[in-house]
Amino acid sequence: MPMAVIAADQALAREDFEEAKRLIRLIGKADPNHPALGRLKTSLASSEAAAKKRAESMPAEDEAKRKAELAKQREEDQKKLQEQQRQQQAQAEQQRQQQAAAEAEAERLRQQQAAAAEAERQRQQQATQQAAQQQTAAPAPRPAAATTELRPISQPGPKYPPAAQRAGAGGSVQVEYTVGTDGSVISARVVSSDAPRQFQRDFEREALAAVKRWRFQPVAQPVTSRRTIEFAM
Repeated sequence: MPMAVIAADQALAREDFEEAKRLIRLIGKADPNHPALGRLKTSLASSEAAAKKRAESMPAEDEAKRKAELAKQREEDQKKLQEQQRQQQAQAEQQRQQQAAAEAEAERLRQQQAAAAEAERQRQQQATQQAAQQQTAAPAPRPAAATTELRPISQPGPKYPPAAQRAGAGGSVQVEYTVGTDGSVISARVVSSDAPRQFQRDFEREALAAVKRWRFQPVAQPVTSRRTIEFAM
């Protein structure tokens, strides 16, 4: 439409009224309310009137020459218009191809992203299924059975009384001790002792001190036991 308006103005400027009328008819057919339509019709009427008046005073030979030039100019203008239309069509086709290529590339990227997302979803699903299968296959850990068996962790020996050691005296002390639930000895007492009278208290004291330092694995409930501590050179 803009090119038709320009071509109509050019036809009026060169007084090619036939071409101007043709273009004005095309514009009116395409858009009866086009803003340039009234101006073009007014210019056509005034230009025709002026040309007719001028032609009346112009020799016939000059008028024929003018019409021939107009026909030649019209033909050239039509060729230019056709060339412009061809260029515009070529540009439009190029833009269409570029747009189609861009849309195809966007679709390819979308499909690639969708495939990657689907692969990641399947990988996560497989990992979840494998974890569930492993959890199902693995036997449930059994709770540790409550035990009252004494399992020693540390049982340091008693110190040898220095006086008995110098005298070369030996002996034994039987101790009764109770182990608490945390594995520590919570009480201990001497049950009997077999040692020289002058060193008996020393042996009993060291035996009790040693037993109270003992440590065992935790037990379900306090356990009482006895042990004979030997003192020998």
